[in-house]
Amino acid sequence: MSYRSAAYQVALFLQSKFSGDLTLGTNLFVGFDSPSTPNFVIMVIDSNRDPLYAGYHYSRPIVQILVRGERGSYTDAWAWIDDIVDVLHYRTRADGTTGGGNFSFLRVISGPTLVTLDEKKRPVISVNFTSLREDD
Repeated sequence: MSYRSAAYQVALFLQSKFSGDLTLGTNLFVGFDSPSTPNFVIMVIDSNRDPLYAGYHYSRPIVQILVRGERGSYTDAWAWIDDIVDVLHYRTRADGTTGGGNFSFLRVISGPTLVTLDEKKRPVISVNFTSLREDD
């Protein structure tokens, strides 16, 4: 079995749900490697894995989502994080929230939280999701 990035699968799902607003590699990124421009970006990061399900064909990946807003647009960044939570929180396979990743569910475990203002004074807001995913 090879590791499939839960962050990548969640990013693809977000791109499909926010079609026209989010584009992978433009303003939606997997990992921390986002450019300094555009100002508004969303980063989806593999955070951790709960080992309790090892060997049972299930995993419990944890995914962190960071929204970096435009300078002075703190409320817009919060609106995006709220929209992401609305799309992902407690969505299940029955809701069509598989993202190609065989997720049984996604659930907020911490956040949303203002993490920082970056060096250009742009707000960075975080939310973390746990999930249950069927592995190959």
